[in-house]
Amino acid sequence: MPPDVMDDYERNPDRALVDAAAHPFFRLEMEADDIEIISVDLGNGTLGQAEALKRSSIRKVVTKLLERLRTAGANVKEWICSPDYFDLCARLRDTPVGEVMRRLRDFLANKWAERGLVIGHVFGIPFEPVGIFFAILSALLVTNKEIFDLCECA
Repeated sequence: MPPDVMDDYERNPDRALVDAAAHPFFRLEMEADDIEIISVDLGNGTLGQAEALKRSSIRKVVTKLLERLRTAGANVKEWICSPDYFDLCARLRDTPVGEVMRRLRDFLANKWAERGLVIGHVFGIPFEPVGIFFAILSALLVTNKEIFDLCECA
């Protein structure tokens, strides 16, 4: 994965919404009303349109994804929220958002690899790199404040 993807997500959180709508794992958990068409800057001052996950649907879609992962033996919510693992609430207090997003992505990808899990088996897709999945998940949670509800941060 290019190193600038997280920079893009930090500068433009809508990019994570567009990437989520296009990603097969996220798409599996979406319904038609979870998607909207948004205007996007194509980088040269030209605007285009793209499908994006609605902000109002992030919590629902992420909850379904996390439940699917938990059922497969990976309690990602616990990994993210627990003081024994990533302890996201504590990190949010004193770490810039972009850095939290990057650390969360790296933590999840490493934890996944450490457990020897194959993400494609969870979603019924033969091969899919975990890096971009966890990058999108991290960006959605951190840049859209959904993590406060997920982890019940005060």
